Amino acid sequence: KECVRDKKCIVFQSDNNWEGHHTTKTQKWLKSEWYDEPSENDKQKPRTIRQIKCFDSLRYEPYVVLPWCPTASSSKPQPLTPYYDERFYGYGKNKIQHISHLRYRGVPFYVLPRSFVVHHPHPESNVKQVWNDRKKNKLHGEMDRLYAKYIDELEDEYSDVRGSVPECD
Repeated sequence: KECVRDKKCIVFQSDNNWEGHHTTKTQKWLKSEWYDEPSENDKQKPRTIRQIKCFDSLRYEPYVVLPWCPTASSSKPQPLTPYYDERFYGYGKNKIQHISHLRYRGVPFYVLPRSFVVHHPHPESNVKQVWNDRKKNKLHGEMDRLYAKYIDELEDEYSDVRGSVPECD
């Protein structure tokens, strides 16, 4: 908290990609506002970890903690968490694709209290340079088109799922 307060560090990409992590509401997290308070009618209920009820942007890329272990009771065990789609290669859209898959499956998102991740800055990779150079390379456009197609696939596959996290109004 002191690092952000003293401006010795920033929330990941808050200076150039507000959509990536804004939904977490880091300022609330820094103030230890980790819980949803019960409503006036439910004061007897315990408070709960703050749930993300909508995404400020569909480009939200939260760091997530997910179960992977296959269900043991099944004769054909499947992981509880979907894999990343391998069609998204190089740089770009792979994490957004994975978060979208979780959303369409109806996975709820919560802000983890008293925990944080540190991202150590590093030089831009060659593949990110390719991603950013739209004049010479097609990767960015290819991944954008694939992502739109992927969302259509998710809408078809999970059309009966209720409770996916919507985009905020």
